[in-house]
Amino acid sequence: MTNVKRKTAFILAALMLLVSLAACAPTAVTPEDPTPAPATEVPTEAPEDTPAPAETAAPAGEEIVLTKENFDDEIAGDTPILVDFWASWCGPCMQLAPIVEELAKLSDGSYRVGKVNVDEQIELAERFEISAIPLVIVFRNGEEVARNLGLTDRATLEALIESAK
Repeated sequence: MTNVKRKTAFILAALMLLVSLAACAPTAVTPEDPTPAPATEVPTEAPEDTPAPAETAAPAGEEIVLTKENFDDEIAGDTPILVDFWASWCGPCMQLAPIVEELAKLSDGSYRVGKVNVDEQIELAERFEISAIPLVIVFRNGEEVARNLGLTDRATLEALIESAK
């Protein structure tokens, strides 16, 4: 391999690393929504009260753990479902988690909330071409109707849900 090829390979690897780091970098949240926790309070692991992956449905007010086995059934209905694609190592994902959990608790049944751990559900991450997280996708009748990449505020997520109703 020539020096030019080695340098090119090194530069490409460095750029890929920078892009992946930038995808998980915290983004600004609007001041009107104080929901995101300060960086010092970001949990380092997924919440322990998350339902086991074997559960395929959750009543209104609870998050649904989505897997490749139950995903298509859960997004197939007429009720919009907001799906949070996340990973435990992603700081912005951990900042978004309380917002998503709050939306699930506030659900009156007119929408549902699900979560996909992209490290555990690689097939789903590949299926939806997820290259950066946190990513929220709203589905209705099995079809994607809205998508939002990065840390965002509750109002934006509520607007995504409303647009799918």
